[in-house]
Amino acid sequence: MQYRKFWCTLESMKNITTNKFTYIINIKANEIQTINSNKIKTTYTYNFGRTKNIELQINMYSHAIIQVNMTKKYEPYSKFIETDLFKDSIRKVFTIYLLVCNQTLNENDIKLEVFENTKNNQNKVFSEKINIKIYSIINDKLKYKIKEKWEKNEIENLLKITKSNNDFREIALINFLISKNKEYQLERFFSLWMSFNGMYNYLNGFLQKKNIQEAEQITNLQEFLGYPPGRVFKSNSKELASKIKPIIRKYYNGNLTKDELENANYKSLAIKIEETIKNFSDELNVTNENVIKQLKNLTAYTYLLTQLTYNFRCEYFHASKHLSILSLNTDYEIIYFEAINDLLEDFIEKNLHCWFNETKEKEFQGYAQTKNK
Repeated sequence: MQYRKFWCTLESMKNITTNKFTYIINIKANEIQTINSNKIKTTYTYNFGRTKNIELQINMYSHAIIQVNMTKKYEPYSKFIETDLFKDSIRKVFTIYLLVCNQTLNENDIKLEVFENTKNNQNKVFSEKINIKIYSIINDKLKYKIKEKWEKNEIENLLKITKSNNDFREIALINFLISKNKEYQLERFFSLWMSFNGMYNYLNGFLQKKNIQEAEQITNLQEFLGYPPGRVFKSNSKELASKIKPIIRKYYNGNLTKDELENANYKSLAIKIEETIKNFSDELNVTNENVIKQLKNLTAYTYLLTQLTYNFRCEYFHASKHLSILSLNTDYEIIYFEAINDLLEDFIEKNLHCWFNETKEKEFQGYAQTKNK
């Protein structure tokens, strides 16, 4: 007789009385650290279709485990890996491990164990290393660590999402993780923008108004977050950007964040940008007063975070701006990318995890009710 050697929560014990089989997937980390990682572990619970209380356990810098209690017996047991549940769980565990540990799991070291549960005993009936090819965009440690800690309930809300949901929050997260592994600023920008794009797409999904122009979606995000909802209209965007770029070139020296821009190291940069926007709006020869009003609503932070990044997005995503496979030290475009990438990363890092919080969900709904009136 063989007794179960896997961990078991109270919920699992309840399930065993009604589920005859327990399927356990054990995946080792790519780089196992010498700390006593078994003492640093967290268990998350989620459902997949009619299968309830699937448990995903992260053992820091050691391994991850997925435990599924089911009535179904797969013949042979290895057929379990062909199920949508298995494929979904693999996607989830690799993502969560990367998010929590800043490194990937080892796709070549996955083991499946199956236990048959009776009233008094749990017998191991199958144990085998899985030979399955997994293709991952990120194959090792992240080049840049996740700084913000995700709460357990936020991760469990992430686990509720399936591939078929096409949830913009998950799209934002995956692109953010990809950005953390990019070395070059242009690549980093593409991933960070798509992450940012996913965030405002999710917010605007709560609104009754459909087919909202992207510029308006961005100002909706600013409004929701309590930032001044100003914007630069397309006809003026390129000209204003050409006036702001020399200021960035002069004052930017790395590691730009919202707090530094508003309170500390980059105060002179912020003042110069806001002066330039004001002068530009005063000199603008337009009859539409809303154009001027929107410009004057912009702070240095909202301009850099949303308007200058949107200008770059339009130029480079639409292939209307020249690209090169190399850059010289006199190519200032890299400096501009680095500055806006710093701000985008800082914003996404501090805000994206909240998008998976029930409190934030209520805020989305409240904003939509006000906006839909």
